[in-house]
Amino acid sequence: MGFEFYDGEYKDVIYDVVYGAIENAEEFGDFLEDLLDYNDFDYAQEEKKEELMQKINSYRNAAKIKGIIEKTGFVLKASGTHYIYKYYDDERYKVTVSSSPSDTNAGKNVAEKIIELCL
Repeated sequence: MGFEFYDGEYKDVIYDVVYGAIENAEEFGDFLEDLLDYNDFDYAQEEKKEELMQKINSYRNAAKIKGIIEKTGFVLKASGTHYIYKYYDDERYKVTVSSSPSDTNAGKNVAEKIIELCL
């Protein structure tokens, strides 16, 4: 394939597409269940989404959420008035976070942006 993905992204994409088929169409069941059963999958995407929404949702201090963002696979690339994170250090998946947000929904907005862009 001509695209570069972060480690494990192929599995995550395949799981997202295939899992719905298993749940909604029995004719795919055996084949797709075997495919998933015989290939390790850690369900990391859903866990990352939940953790982001729970822990970042109400943040008002970018330094306090740095560890949470990094735990989901982001790498801090620049800091100053804004923190710039890249998902698995990939330029295509970049999020900017204000170091001192004034918006009370800042955490929720950052979490939603990360989920939309990367998860």
